[in-house]
Amino acid sequence: MQQTSSSSFGVGDDVAVGDGASASAAAPTPPVEQYTAEERQMAQRAAEALSAGESGGLLAAANQRPTKPEQVKQLCSAHPADWAAQQNRAVADYVRSAYFRTEEFRQTLFNVASTAKFSIDACDQIEEPDSAVLFYNLALLNFYQRQHLEARRILKAMLPLSELLEPAFYRALVMLLLDTFLKLQCPEDAIQLLADGEKVVSQADETDSALSASAVESDGGDPGRGRGAGGLERAKSDLCLIRIAALLMRRDLGSAKQLIKANRQHPSADFTRTLQFHRAHLAYLAGNLRKALRLMHDIPGTPRSPTDTGECEAVMQWNNLACVHFHLGKHNLGAFYLKRAIKENEKACSDYQAKKANGKGSHVLHHQIPLRAYSISRHYELLHNLGLELLFSGKPVQAFDYLLEVINVYPRNPRLWLRLAECSIKYQRLSNSADREFRIRQRAVKGVVGSGRHRKLLLGTGVQEIKKPWEESAAMPTPTLEFASLCVRNALLLLPQEPPFPHGDTDYHGHVLRWAETLCLPLSPAGFLRGVQLIQFRASVLTSAAYIALCLCDHLQALRYCNQLLSQPALSDCQLYLGKMYLAEAKVNLQVPEHISKDYLNDAVQLLNPASVTRVDVLPAQPPRPDDWPKRKESPAPSVSQWTPDNVLEAQNIMKYNLSVVYAIKGDFDLARQHLQDVVYNPKGQGMSPPFPAHFYFFKLYLDLMQGRRSFAQLLLKETFGHLTPNPPNWRSKPAAAAPAVAPPDASAVQPPQGALPQQ
Repeated sequence: MQQTSSSSFGVGDDVAVGDGASASAAAPTPPVEQYTAEERQMAQRAAEALSAGESGGLLAAANQRPTKPEQVKQLCSAHPADWAAQQNRAVADYVRSAYFRTEEFRQTLFNVASTAKFSIDACDQIEEPDSAVLFYNLALLNFYQRQHLEARRILKAMLPLSELLEPAFYRALVMLLLDTFLKLQCPEDAIQLLADGEKVVSQADETDSALSASAVESDGGDPGRGRGAGGLERAKSDLCLIRIAALLMRRDLGSAKQLIKANRQHPSADFTRTLQFHRAHLAYLAGNLRKALRLMHDIPGTPRSPTDTGECEAVMQWNNLACVHFHLGKHNLGAFYLKRAIKENEKACSDYQAKKANGKGSHVLHHQIPLRAYSISRHYELLHNLGLELLFSGKPVQAFDYLLEVINVYPRNPRLWLRLAECSIKYQRLSNSADREFRIRQRAVKGVVGSGRHRKLLLGTGVQEIKKPWEESAAMPTPTLEFASLCVRNALLLLPQEPPFPHGDTDYHGHVLRWAETLCLPLSPAGFLRGVQLIQFRASVLTSAAYIALCLCDHLQALRYCNQLLSQPALSDCQLYLGKMYLAEAKVNLQVPEHISKDYLNDAVQLLNPASVTRVDVLPAQPPRPDDWPKRKESPAPSVSQWTPDNVLEAQNIMKYNLSVVYAIKGDFDLARQHLQDVVYNPKGQGMSPPFPAHFYFFKLYLDLMQGRRSFAQLLLKETFGHLTPNPPNWRSKPAAAAPAVAPPDASAVQPPQGALPQQ
């Protein structure tokens, strides 16, 4: 659920500026001529006007005498070696363009850095305080252009200069870095830095109070004149909202609830509106989805303009409503809300195009986009959410199209590659219950030829047909299993490789878990994968990869995937269950019929032990948390993914069926029939309920014919496919001789679960 914070609206409103006259004295450049008093005064007025955010005042201050726009250029021309003056000129031009010519401004900053001999690529630690303004401006551009990793690198390198920077400038630096941490979903780093930010604001508040008291004595009782009290109050509000967002991000719901309650009566309308988003987010994370829905509908006021906030609140509201309905199991309604969000996003972006096109329909160039507009569009994030919504609503082809568009923008996201593979799997096999449909069960018998005593029954092959409605092309990906195989390989390649296992260490699982705790894998446009989540995600990829390899008859590759899967720590119960069955099927299918290895088949029998199935939970068990707040006031939300088998008894029956197939391959038809009857005709009522999957009927016919039990085969055909056997079976007749052997059916019965819950 996307959150909004007024802190993201208030950071970086103005581009920083340095005093060219004073900065040149300490700059690492050749000595320059001294500025005259008039030039220093002019530069000071320009800096004050720009710091106040008045572009018109900046031009007026820079053009006192004579009043011509070329005055700023003349000041820079008089001191060409002063890189700080050149930077101030670039800032003035950028502000005068209303923050439209961003790329030109960026290139000018790079040129200034080259002149001053500052290394931007190697700024792990900035030691020159004079370069702080330049690097801050670059970090600000990176932040709004969503290059958050680069912005974080630059801003963290500036933190050691805290004692050398002006308090107001350092406060702006801290606020921008806090927003960057939230964008990167690093709540621990944000909470750690919040203490520093609150300290800076507190010190500024004390200084402002002291100056105000002295102003009362000297100015006759006008305490607030020109002291910027509103800016400090806004900074305090921003820090409060940042702390709430960080607490929600790290799932510290108790602390977040207390902080929200303490600020319910805030006088600012903008603060109250943003706080309502956080209240809805809190209810969403606590599982109180109905309350979250009510809070989202009761957000006070009207959405603020994207020009003022840098975000489109209408888009966030529709997206959050879609997220709530997703976990309520209302996927079609969630998709409807996401389409509304996409329309609002297009409307917000088209407003800028309409202003620049001037009604002539001209194309808006890249340099005609203002700085704030870079972060307004959420097009691909919304397409990502819509693709997931359609995938879980049983529309894999439409979901494939949306996610394919997203993968072109985020090609290094392994979770997106897995989602594309899941779309292909779902298209080939929408659910495991599909085999119980009558049209699928009819595939067990192809038909009847002849008549009378020459009447012959044609059995089916028992192999599921693979859907390939399109011609395969590397230039046009389609939801086929071949493309799904490529997707899972890409996902595995993008995941970090496990380090070599230390010699002499016997705790392999502990070694892998300790290694995973040191990693943080970005998955834009979603969040990060950390620690055990990374191991669980790798297990999901390996599970899907093994299933795809089995469907493509690549049994050797499936064997490798299964061995890797079963060696992973922190497996869920269903992943362990599927890993054993897939490994058994791979071993069975690797045999050559004329030279069957008894060892491989015995391994398959051990893997398919029904007693080993005790749980089939899709998600791994989580240890109880002492701070598990709050208690849910309603029943848990329905699962977003209905997976079969959903209970232990059904899972054991499927494993018994696969075990029966292995015994049939070994030639032990009595044991095979015994296990199959235990599944279908269990006297304790623990068997599988009809209608049975299609391959059950095929396998039962196969066993009856192999053992010469023709009457039982006729009875099964009469009960299940009566339209093919009009003549009733003759129970008094002696069973016919054994029919010629037919190929046994596949051992697989289920498909892998469709991944973890989506990061919205």
